[in-house]
Amino acid sequence: MTRILSAVVTVLFVLGLPAAHAQPEEAGTLAKLWVIQPKAEMAESFEAAFAKHVEWRRDNSDPWHWNVYVVVDGQNAGTYYARSAGHHYRDFDHYIEFQQRASDHWQKSVAKYVAKSGSMISRELPDMSQWEGNTSDYNLFWVYSSDIKPGQMQSWKEAAGMITNELAEADWPYEWFFVERLSGGTVPSVALVIPAANWAGMEDPDPSAFDAVAARHDQAKAAKMWQDYYAPMKTTSSYVLRRIPDFEVKAAQ
Repeated sequence: MTRILSAVVTVLFVLGLPAAHAQPEEAGTLAKLWVIQPKAEMAESFEAAFAKHVEWRRDNSDPWHWNVYVVVDGQNAGTYYARSAGHHYRDFDHYIEFQQRASDHWQKSVAKYVAKSGSMISRELPDMSQWEGNTSDYNLFWVYSSDIKPGQMQSWKEAAGMITNELAEADWPYEWFFVERLSGGTVPSVALVIPAANWAGMEDPDPSAFDAVAARHDQAKAAKMWQDYYAPMKTTSSYVLRRIPDFEVKAAQ
């Protein structure tokens, strides 16, 4: 990736961010993501209504933890992401009753300011990520999204896993994580997310991931690893998310 897993081009597409908080049971790897585009002429009204909806969720003991982000750079600037992570499939059954009440409130209070919205489910890929899970430590997230060629997902996972293992062996001190989309859009699709506290934190790492791996072997072997990583990819796009701490909803105990 140009920034984390490469010195060549961009990579992947994100669907959200991994679980940032401990769960009563072992956290799952599934996440629910809502993508919400406000009406252009109603952005301020939308944000005010969204803030009140967040308060409703807190006051009504939402059992899920939600983080909210807004796209600050990219083709869909101004689009909001609301994401809850750390789930198992059974959690979706348990959430149906509250989700219906929350949906009713949303339709009455926020929906009139929304141009379009949709949802998706993604799975975190911890075996090819280096992530402590502290979303609150970061304010910006650079997302690289890639659709994977049919039949090539396993090849991509093997290549990404190999680079991740090499960086772990090299004690490369930077964080990143991967997710794969399971529903709600083109599949197979994967995303690389690179966190930063601020824009200064987006500077290219030194050494780069490529240089860290090449130092353990040689340039030719590192180049082959990166070639294997990129080969399964069909298309790539990128954007930057800003976390909105005031819109965070902590799971009711």
